[in-house]
Amino acid sequence: MISSSRPGLLALHASILLLAVNALFATVFTPVPHALFAHSMRFFSAKTVGVVACLQVVYAASLTGLVLGEVPDAATVTGGLIVVGPAMVESYHAGRAPRGVDAGQRPHGRTGATMHSED
Repeated sequence: MISSSRPGLLALHASILLLAVNALFATVFTPVPHALFAHSMRFFSAKTVGVVACLQVVYAASLTGLVLGEVPDAATVTGGLIVVGPAMVESYHAGRAPRGVDAGQRPHGRTGATMHSED
């Protein structure tokens, strides 16, 4: 047990604990999610992964509110909508484009004119 009569020793233990927690974050909690995210590209489309990446911000803010009891102010919510909103809209529109066509591009070899076959 650490005695409070020795504040220098208490500060040393706190520093060691903080260093251990930082090492854990640096070696486990950062690279593992990044590796899983990169690996997910093999199984999901880029559109799906992009939407999930955008939703991570929403999930993080929601969990912060639930776990820590912090509620974001209006400026934070507005900033989040400015960042996440256009990405979500673009992902939605990219999903509605015809297959083989990127958003804003025409299919190759098609001019929109109808072709008539000569019999």
